[in-house]
Amino acid sequence: MFRLCYSPTIAGLALLFSVAACDDHEHAPEIASFTVNPTTIAAGGTIQFTVQTEHFELVGHGDGHGDGHGDGHHHDGNSGHFHIYLDDLMTNPIAMPDKHMADVTIPAETTPGQHTLILRLHSGDHKIIEPQVKAEATITVEAAQ
Repeated sequence: MFRLCYSPTIAGLALLFSVAACDDHEHAPEIASFTVNPTTIAAGGTIQFTVQTEHFELVGHGDGHGDGHGDGHHHDGNSGHFHIYLDDLMTNPIAMPDKHMADVTIPAETTPGQHTLILRLHSGDHKIIEPQVKAEATITVEAAQ
């Protein structure tokens, strides 16, 4: 896609305009970092995650239920919230935060061992940002006490 990007230049009495190609992916959303603390947790325990994004504004969920999570009018691909999954994107997310730092509870039925938390960007109406933007963090789950 091309947009008219003009650059007024006065050379004598002439005003020159130039057409420049503007890359659509120039400001694509990115996950700059995704960390969790602690990385070893008992099943049913809570960890804190921290995420930094670029070119992505955090807004509420906007599910249309008047729950204070946004208005659902954010469909530009550069705003929304996160879905956090445990091991597999084909399961329901274990959290859907709209903050750069939040607590996530690991399900009590999680088996002991190494697991992957997957963070993926979603729009305010829960649609997946395309192309998909995701990050992973490895955690170790211990048996519940």
